[in-house]
Amino acid sequence: MSTSDNDTRRQEEISVLYTRIMISESGLLADETKSADKWAKIDIRVDAPIGYPEIVRFDIQVKSVRQHLVNERDGKVVYDLDADTYNHLVKQDGRSPLILVLVVLRGQPSDWVNITNEETVMRCTAYYKDLAGKKETENQCKRRIFIPKTNVFNPEGIRRFTRDNKDPIRGKK
Repeated sequence: MSTSDNDTRRQEEISVLYTRIMISESGLLADETKSADKWAKIDIRVDAPIGYPEIVRFDIQVKSVRQHLVNERDGKVVYDLDADTYNHLVKQDGRSPLILVLVVLRGQPSDWVNITNEETVMRCTAYYKDLAGKKETENQCKRRIFIPKTNVFNPEGIRRFTRDNKDPIRGKK
């Protein structure tokens, strides 16, 4: 396996682990499922419903990206998402909301995780976006998406959207 392949695999693993940590820190449990297609999803379910709506369930499509492939401007994260992935997120089957979690890894691969005897530091930030109901793209390669920087996928953000909405992503009460 080449260095580039190792970096890509490591990038994906770090992004999934980061997402699972944020979910755990918010008081929810995540069950990772590998679908038959190319999209890995994390299925989230409530461990203890204290402070949460009766039902909190949604699926996550984790996408990891290096910082140099995104732009951050005007309070938004701008990213050119693969057109097939975009259309997959737009065409949801209605069982559970499916959201995109874009994990932005900062710096060089050697900077992504720093482990000492005192702490473990991960240099990344995650943002979420619900694309359900949007129009499919006819593009063959990419579709530009804009994610508000306020949509930070961290424990506070997860608790906020699960507490405020029965359907945590789409805002249906």
